[in-house]
Amino acid sequence: MPKTLFSVDLTKPMDQQEMPGHNRWHPEIPAVASVNPGDVFRIECKDWTDGQIKNNDDPTDIKDVNLEVVHVLSGPIWVNGAQPGDILVLRYKPSEEILNFSLGTFFTFGIQYALREL
Repeated sequence: MPKTLFSVDLTKPMDQQEMPGHNRWHPEIPAVASVNPGDVFRIECKDWTDGQIKNNDDPTDIKDVNLEVVHVLSGPIWVNGAQPGDILVLRYKPSEEILNFSLGTFFTFGIQYALREL
């Protein structure tokens, strides 16, 4: 298994994590780790609502979602040698935990992927 650079406890909000995340990209937010081009690593993330929407078929969690705490992010990760304007290529590799999880919801570039069965 690759080295985990950012881990989360899914039972805790992002601001109560051992290494708290953030909710925006800003140059003054310090990197939590650095990697070299070609490194393989693991970053654990929470969903964009910080765990407010549950997999319980109850629509009230969507109705009552607190939009003041959305868009939690893990990181940032510094890429050694990267310069402004460089293009970074990321290859997402789902882990066994995600593949075996009953529902893994990922929001990437505004597209929702629900990994119920692969």
